[in-house]
Amino acid sequence: MDFLPIESKEDEKRVSKKTMAPPSSAARRGRRAQEVRKEKRNMTLKRRRTVVTTETAAPNHSNETVSEAITKLKMLGTESCLEGLRILRNVLCHEDAPIQVAINGGCVPSLINLMRVPNIPVQADAVWCLTNIASGSHDQTKSVLEAVPELLSFIGGEEASLSEQACWTLGNIAGDSDELRSILVKNGAVLPIVKLLSQEVGGDQWRSKHEEWERAHLSQYSGGSELERRQAEAVLEAADLSLLRAQTAAWALSNLARGSTPASVFLETGAIPLLVSLIAHPHAG
Repeated sequence: MDFLPIESKEDEKRVSKKTMAPPSSAARRGRRAQEVRKEKRNMTLKRRRTVVTTETAAPNHSNETVSEAITKLKMLGTESCLEGLRILRNVLCHEDAPIQVAINGGCVPSLINLMRVPNIPVQADAVWCLTNIASGSHDQTKSVLEAVPELLSFIGGEEASLSEQACWTLGNIAGDSDELRSILVKNGAVLPIVKLLSQEVGGDQWRSKHEEWERAHLSQYSGGSELERRQAEAVLEAADLSLLRAQTAAWALSNLARGSTPASVFLETGAIPLLVSLIAHPHAG
């Protein structure tokens, strides 16, 4: 899939200046204050993905450590590459993560290359890193745009963990600004997420999955055999993952729907009836 950049806003500004009077300083200050408020509000729409660890020592966030990790990240096909990926993922999970240092070191192209490696755990960790980079500032989030084609392919793929993680990344990008939402819409981000949501909750699937979940839940406490209890645990685990994918997809769509995104985008993909049906779901709250 070719990535389609959006037209430059600067061209629009140059055209408008020919026909509009220059704004007053008060108007410029008011507009700037509005942009700052909007940026703060958009930041609350992003989510950083954290990691549960048993390590007692805090990870080393020094610039040197991050630079070393990115150097290893570029050694594709080696143990050093996997070590660099693990270090970078752990570092980026923290609130004070040195996102800009990682971007300046060239981590994004390396992470995109790792997304193309046919290894699900490696791909998942690479997308995890991009998710947290996309939780940063506008420019930091914008740096992840080149990964959009791979992210959309993951959403349309068969691996559940990758599709959910890719939805999270796109949700962070969509939560940033109208500019980035427009780019995602232009690159066809809405339909794959709607399809993923439909796979999890479309038609009678909610009802059948909920009934299966209830049977499994009851079998855990009905004194059944060890095999039956294990089977019930597997069903419940699958149900939890299915619900997680549905929740993440719905959240990503809600971010895509913000701002100036035209309603026609969602009408054309058939998203509206699907989203309305979710209101009556037992886990809608």
